Amino acid sequence: MSPGESISLWKETLLLTLVYNKGAAFGTMQENGWLPAFISIIVLFPLLYIFFKTPLKDSLTRLGLSFIISGALGNIYDRIVYGYVIDFIDIDIPDIIKTLPRWPVFNFADSCITIGMILVIIKILFNQKESVDAPNSI
Repeated sequence: MSPGESISLWKETLLLTLVYNKGAAFGTMQENGWLPAFISIIVLFPLLYIFFKTPLKDSLTRLGLSFIISGALGNIYDRIVYGYVIDFIDIDIPDIIKTLPRWPVFNFADSCITIGMILVIIKILFNQKESVDAPNSI
């Protein structure tokens, strides 16, 4: 495939579209060279620290962080080896965001980051509910 070329997997709803993303999320920062890779590497270290400091019994947080770290490593690899991230999943999500004609093309690593963030947010919200529901010991 050449950049911009698409192959339909399911009508116009799901396509494989080759995109070379030199920028950050949603194609932002396209002209910033190695800055997205540098930022990703800098953010990776605190994530690894938090992962290794998170107790083994906190499996949801560790799973979420594993997804985020894995996705970040995949995108960092692409940036270092190719100079850009290879995006290819092209989904049309109609009427969710009216200003976008199509959802931006993404890759498996981006999906891992998103799933990981959802898991961590669920854990945070669950902990908030536990602390609100806990009886006072006074």
